[in-house]
Amino acid sequence: MKTLRLSWTALSLACLVPLLAAAPQGATATKTMKLNKKSLPNNAGTQKKLSEAEKDFKELIQEGQKIRMAHFKKMREDSQKQAAEDKGRKVTRSFRMGGIDMSALTPRYVALARKYQRTDDAVRFLTGILSVTKDKEIQHQALGLLWANHYKSDKLADWAPSVPRLSRALGKDLCDSIMDKLSKSPNKNVQGAVLYSKASTALRNRKIDADGKAKAHAQLELAIKLAPKASFTPRAKGILFEATSLQVGMKAPDITGKDTDGVAFKTSDYLGKVILLDFWGDW
Repeated sequence: MKTLRLSWTALSLACLVPLLAAAPQGATATKTMKLNKKSLPNNAGTQKKLSEAEKDFKELIQEGQKIRMAHFKKMREDSQKQAAEDKGRKVTRSFRMGGIDMSALTPRYVALARKYQRTDDAVRFLTGILSVTKDKEIQHQALGLLWANHYKSDKLADWAPSVPRLSRALGKDLCDSIMDKLSKSPNKNVQGAVLYSKASTALRNRKIDADGKAKAHAQLELAIKLAPKASFTPRAKGILFEATSLQVGMKAPDITGKDTDGVAFKTSDYLGKVILLDFWGDW
């Protein structure tokens, strides 16, 4: 059997692609394609040097991870203890994942927001405060500083898509108020990020109808037009591509690559035959 390998670009596309139409009965030719290590991007020596603010933020994320790990460890221990107590009895228990209390990180976020005040580096710490604190006064102070000092900042575009997920911590009304404020930002990247957030949230609703999908797709198109180079734009393009090219019954996009002998190929060469796509990674 001849083994083929996909380029990294082809892999990224193919992960979204449904299999080509099944072969008719009697088809026997089967090809296996896999990614070869030689096609992996070489990132050696290209890592960006972290700024002081980025280092501080990375440390905070690591502290948060420790809190999460401790939370999950306690949950596991409690579950094992309960299982031991219930041994031999017929007991039906439901598992409920509660919110993780990250409020212990509030003082650290506040200190770093103060350290980088009036610079755009403060944005990630001010928005982080809103994610961890339960103190309403601190929440309102953080929001006040965001609006007063960073309302035009590009970095709010990175934050906007995550705002709806803060409804448990901040309440739905406040989250809706934040999104409304962000939608009126003079920064086009922020405007686009709000549209992307609204559209992607709507499309995750399994009960969305055809009109709702059409509206969400229009919002994504406008978001891309407003912010063609924003961090969310590739994801927005991916959603639209999936909607227009990757639905059941559509013809799969062609995939090109080279086999282990370096000979170019494309999947359309094997149309009508069974193709097995084998994707793997060691991350």
